[in-house]
Amino acid sequence: MQHANPTHRDVDTSALRILILSTPKTGNTWLARLLSAIYDLPQQGLLHPFDPKQAAALGGRWVLFHHVRPTPEILDWIEEINPVLVTAIRHPADILVSLYHHVRRFQAAEIEASALRAMLTSPYERSEILSDASGSFQDDLECSLSWMRTGRVHTVRYEDLWRDAHRELARVTSLICPVPERNIDLAIERCDFSLMRRLAGKHGGFFREGKVGGWPQVLPEDVCEGLCREPYQALIEELGYSMDPADPIIAAPRVRRASLNPFKKSGEVAVEESALEESPEEARFQNGVPTAALLVDLYLYLCRKCNWEGDPAATGPRSFFEWLNQPCEVGGNGSYGPILITNAAFQLHSLRPDLRQTFIDLRGPARADYADWFVRAGAQIVELDPHFIEPVRRSLVEWAGTRWQDDYEDWAWWPKLPNFAMHLYHQSQDLQAAFPDILCFDRWSFLEWIIAHQAEADINPEFVEPVAKSLKRLAKLRSVGRFIPGARVGSAGAGGS
Repeated sequence: MQHANPTHRDVDTSALRILILSTPKTGNTWLARLLSAIYDLPQQGLLHPFDPKQAAALGGRWVLFHHVRPTPEILDWIEEINPVLVTAIRHPADILVSLYHHVRRFQAAEIEASALRAMLTSPYERSEILSDASGSFQDDLECSLSWMRTGRVHTVRYEDLWRDAHRELARVTSLICPVPERNIDLAIERCDFSLMRRLAGKHGGFFREGKVGGWPQVLPEDVCEGLCREPYQALIEELGYSMDPADPIIAAPRVRRASLNPFKKSGEVAVEESALEESPEEARFQNGVPTAALLVDLYLYLCRKCNWEGDPAATGPRSFFEWLNQPCEVGGNGSYGPILITNAAFQLHSLRPDLRQTFIDLRGPARADYADWFVRAGAQIVELDPHFIEPVRRSLVEWAGTRWQDDYEDWAWWPKLPNFAMHLYHQSQDLQAAFPDILCFDRWSFLEWIIAHQAEADINPEFVEPVAKSLKRLAKLRSVGRFIPGARVGSAGAGGS
């Protein structure tokens, strides 16, 4: 039975799955992010080699891309879940340039001609690319072509997407499931190359240039001649391209459009320039706080759903700025309730699949772990201003130092068991085994272990410092045996420092 792409009349958007199957460096990441933004779909990934169990666990709504070719196993899975199939294509010469830089981890701007020539004729290492290809560059091109030959896919030409993203996405979404034009325009803004590069942080080099038709300026003449010969000539023609630099597919100018990003300095922009260049001056809220790429992305993502008042850069009541530091809708359970997760922190968690997988349920213990990650690492990774970090930090530090709710030993000379310590204890079977009598005899030993192992266990220094000061202050009292119940006073206990 042959799979046919479902028409929009057959598509249930509450169970929409979009599977992009293409050659590497044809705009897969960009296209997946665009479709994710348009349909509000989580982005997922497939293991390589294909794992049916992992594929079955992806859930009911997603968009993902992969560089796998049609195999009986893949086709059976497709037949079972009936996703919308999409294939991206791009001029092979531009793919070659982009692929060259990728497999060399974007380390050198200069192109080594001999390495490019070798890619045309010999196998090469595909660093950090999960692909079935193992031979020459011809093997890479066969991925998109093999899916096009099935007649089952919607084909998206990278050059069309680059030249007029709105028009091309309107065409594609009309085949999948029509959406309002504003959804498309906001998705384009969220997937602006400069914004994606800033969001990627140290991995921003992945979004190298994204231009069209740059190959005539960088490919050596003999490499271009190699692409004009078989087997590449036939493959290039089958993809609908030529090696003529004046071919309208690559030479036609980019369409100008009005930007919907309210944090840009100008309204009407030439996308070819603005999408690839950083603004000389970072956009700021009216009080001078920098917006950061994450906040721009959040605004574009949520402005259709939220009713913020006034200028997006405003900082008054009911503004986007005020909303960012307000408590999110997901509260904490039990002792984790006092930990503040702001809207900014929560939305970062929602937008990042890796964070959702690491910190699964923000109502329980993961709430403390995520807040600690956000304060110590996450905020710096996405370049958030301290204004958006401090409320979470203050809340977390206060919670960490508060006496654990079930610690009923309230003698003045008895060190309290703070929330963060018991959070660590309950997450570790090793600690529970080493310090079984945590409420009495092992109390001191456990707290001393925390002080001694804070770096090794990656414990927030702001949590540990008050404990260290408390133990130092109580050390003299502890040495007086009559104040301490039992006969084990001074014993380090199992696992003690």
